[in-house]
Amino acid sequence: VYDDPRDGFTATFLGDARLFAGVVETGGLRLSDGTLIPGVSTPTIAVRPENFHLSQSEPATPFHLRATLSQKIFGGALGTCLLDWQGEVIKAVGRDSDFRNLPEGGPVWVSWEPGHAMPIAG
Repeated sequence: VYDDPRDGFTATFLGDARLFAGVVETGGLRLSDGTLIPGVSTPTIAVRPENFHLSQSEPATPFHLRATLSQKIFGGALGTCLLDWQGEVIKAVGRDSDFRNLPEGGPVWVSWEPGHAMPIAG
């Protein structure tokens, strides 16, 4: 259930998940910022915080967004980043060393592997 929730409630009740809603069109899911997430046929996808990758350069994968790094939270070996995307919060969790050189208050790219975008029924 954690890796394949059927609805938004289950996705967010069993751990953290960021829901992205948009309009399904030919080719994928169009998000509010105009980003097209290819191959998605549901009006919402969910991505878990541990599945986000952050970088300063645009990733090659089409599964990415541009956001602002609002806050880095040190937690020993693991860290948390809070990002602002379109006035909404995206939470990313990973190795602190992966986040160390990212500019707090600056722009970052948020990406994920296609298999980590869980389709959520409308």
